[in-house]
Amino acid sequence: MIDINSKVEKFCADYDLAVDEMDHPNSILTAEGDRAFVSDKDIELMERIVAAEARGESCEAQEAVATVILNRWQEGSFGDTLESVMTASGQFAKPYQGEISISVHLAVKNALIYYNTYCMCIPSQVLFFRSDHYHNFGVPYMTIDNLYFSCREGVII
Repeated sequence: MIDINSKVEKFCADYDLAVDEMDHPNSILTAEGDRAFVSDKDIELMERIVAAEARGESCEAQEAVATVILNRWQEGSFGDTLESVMTASGQFAKPYQGEISISVHLAVKNALIYYNTYCMCIPSQVLFFRSDHYHNFGVPYMTIDNLYFSCREGVII
């Protein structure tokens, strides 16, 4: 069985792309400028949730889903730990049990690397998404592919 890192290296070699040494950053930049640790277990669970929620969507949409997960963790009212945010009842789809695609792997990697920088695909105030239409609560922010992203009521971006 070939692991995902080998697949990424092969993909990059096939398309003559550079592979950085931070295959999976194990922290994110917080709003306070500190680093918040992200375990390999949390990264794998995030990949499985992103695959369940956005498999078949573009890498940009997948990265936005991963960023929503991180936003909820950093916002603080969805759970104390990244795992508790991802496993809260009724919040996200059950983790995908199949093989994780390179697209999902790279989307989660990018969400972690660029979190709280000007390169974030969506801002930290975006806490909700769903497919096909906006929720009946919150403030619509944008659509990416078939996913509709929103902020809390009263948030101005």
